[in-house]
Amino acid sequence: MKQAFQRIVSAIKQTVADAGAASPTSSMYFSEPLAHLIGRSNNSSKKLIRQISATLFVYGKSAVIIRYVNRSDLIFLANQYFEKIYYLIDDNLFVLGCDDGLPADYRKRLHDYRESLLKDFLPFITHVVAPSPLILESYKGKIHHLLHPARCHQSGSLDHHRNYDSFDIVFAATRSHVKDIEMITPQLVQFLDQNPKAKLTTFLGRHAPKSLLDVRNVRHHKPMSWPEYRRFSREHRFHVAVAPAVETLFNRSRSISRLHDHSAFGAVGLHSAIAPFSKFVDHGYDGFLVGPSSTEWYEVLSGLISLPDNLRPIAAAGQAKSASLGNIEHVRDFWIRELSFN
Repeated sequence: MKQAFQRIVSAIKQTVADAGAASPTSSMYFSEPLAHLIGRSNNSSKKLIRQISATLFVYGKSAVIIRYVNRSDLIFLANQYFEKIYYLIDDNLFVLGCDDGLPADYRKRLHDYRESLLKDFLPFITHVVAPSPLILESYKGKIHHLLHPARCHQSGSLDHHRNYDSFDIVFAATRSHVKDIEMITPQLVQFLDQNPKAKLTTFLGRHAPKSLLDVRNVRHHKPMSWPEYRRFSREHRFHVAVAPAVETLFNRSRSISRLHDHSAFGAVGLHSAIAPFSKFVDHGYDGFLVGPSSTEWYEVLSGLISLPDNLRPIAAAGQAKSASLGNIEHVRDFWIRELSFN
């Protein structure tokens, strides 16, 4: 039995060691801030945090699960003794429903995970780490920690704001946000139609709303892996980044990672005026908070394209806000303190 268990652990390590580094959630909250302290082999020093799988890290008598536990992780945890088991989760799994604004298949995967593996994992959890108090309040009886994701991107150059010949817009989001961009698609189409130098880029590929598939000056990149996306963010710049969000509890529970994306692209961020961004964006100074009016997104974009000299200082202030909220040293210090790292 013991030998079989060891084979399971060894197989996990061999097949998913690299996958952990490719996860944006793992990178922003754990593996990048602690990169110099993480070992990925059976022979790692006892002074290092050991990566057991793509989602499981252990140090001493503490274990950390990032976002989603798998069955092999549960087997490992059941066969070890840990004084503290941390669960880092940045999705609000307890507000899923027909009004959550998520694609149906995406919602089903989250629901199935919540009703199966998460239920089995809950008794093991001692601490919950999340970017939103709305997420934390669902885990009764656990010790709660509020933690913002670290900024893993470098701030992008702002030299492109001197180029008045183009006006490049990015929607830096995955397909879980399709209904969010659908909310403002009519205004985007109208704006692009009336401003020939404006262009829109997304990462939705075939998941893009039909109303944006054949629009002039719109490019839909296929969804990218985390390493691909980071390379793209280093190599491309945008004037404006749109981050609409349908008013749902799921969206209000999201992290501020979009601020870090916009900083990397050197873009001025336009956000729906709901949490979490309504708590952190200083409207007109380091970004914009846009209301639910049927014309407000169009009006803000029209104002910005007509006053291009205003973009650079707002983008710079947005980068400063991202750097402050996403201080990687803060995330590193949190884990070193919690894990009692020597």
